[in-house]
Amino acid sequence: MPMKIKTLSYSQHEGKPVAWSCRDLVLHPKINLIVGKNASGKTKIYRLLENLVLLLSGQKRELFSSGHWDLTFEAGEQKHKQEVRYRLGVEQYAVSEESLWIEGENKLQRGADGRGRLFYEGVAQHLDFQIARHELAAAQKRDAIQHPYLETLCGWAESALAYSFATDMGRHSLYTDTEIRDATGEAFVGEGEQRFAKNAKNVIEVFSQGMRLQGFVEQVQADMKSIGYDLEQIQAEPITDATIRLHDLAVSQGQAQCLFVKERGSDAILPQHALSQGMFRALSLIVHLNFAERSESHRPTCILIDDIGEGLDFERSTRLIQCLINKVGSERMNNDVQLIMTTNDRFVMNKVPLDYWIVIERTHRGLRFYQRHNAPAVFEAFELVGLNHFDFFSKEFYKEADPDR
Repeated sequence: MPMKIKTLSYSQHEGKPVAWSCRDLVLHPKINLIVGKNASGKTKIYRLLENLVLLLSGQKRELFSSGHWDLTFEAGEQKHKQEVRYRLGVEQYAVSEESLWIEGENKLQRGADGRGRLFYEGVAQHLDFQIARHELAAAQKRDAIQHPYLETLCGWAESALAYSFATDMGRHSLYTDTEIRDATGEAFVGEGEQRFAKNAKNVIEVFSQGMRLQGFVEQVQADMKSIGYDLEQIQAEPITDATIRLHDLAVSQGQAQCLFVKERGSDAILPQHALSQGMFRALSLIVHLNFAERSESHRPTCILIDDIGEGLDFERSTRLIQCLINKVGSERMNNDVQLIMTTNDRFVMNKVPLDYWIVIERTHRGLRFYQRHNAPAVFEAFELVGLNHFDFFSKEFYKEADPDR
């Protein structure tokens, strides 16, 4: 069942000097670009969503010292949409509260002692339960027959993808038949087929799996060409040099695979670590998204990307954004995907329509959001000026909507 975030509130360490909160952030059902100055909270918003995804999908079992999520979702098809509200509180590495409502009807309620009540579809009533204090009831009580609403919520989390574009996106990782190894030699790969495609470092395995899907490689090449990288060949092959050293990881011939690419007009076939960081980040993201687009079992409902455009020049940054917009609106994605990006890159800002903008600003009261829905007159007035979208941010035009200004 398609599900998209409508509103988001979050707080942590309330009442303490390190307290931080994000209140009543409204998200567009299709595309969101969160922009703000450095240290304004863009990456924190990305992280709190990523962490919720990891907890609900079971990829992360360890809880945090403090965190309180309150989200509303729009779930279901166009003619049968329902509002889902989910609240989760964590204090001292244990769940302090957890609840879920469907169209205002409570389905799940639990407290800090692990006791709670859960609605069972089979008998049409709430029944008592108790679980460990460090476990999420939504994840532990999943049952497609008795609790389909939990299956919908956790299914959303399992299908979500999260990538931090400012990282190496797997450039310093290699792949063997059994595992991925990063530059420190540490192995990492999730349990089960669903998990390997979620980690950006697994790009070699994702590409290898994608080669089995019709048209996958050709589409990756087409997308890379659309952003300015004309790759005549992309291959996942065993390392043939006697030894390749990536930082502290030495890999001998035949022990691991990496990606090799050949640009049109060049005779060189380059291994992934010889590519520029910007080029490899773009390639890794496009590999992951094309795999998600073509694989029924990995079709995403939400795509989170932090620092999109980092390390790319104007032309390639703007083209990558257009590629992403085309992806989420494609027939394969069926308009069921919600894209949430963060940036302070002027090239990205100039490419994304203001309808999808969320400008965030830190104040002594917390974060303040400026969007078309809460400041329509300011957005409309700026569009009449004829300046670039980046000027809306850099010249702080959005502050015209601030009543305290």
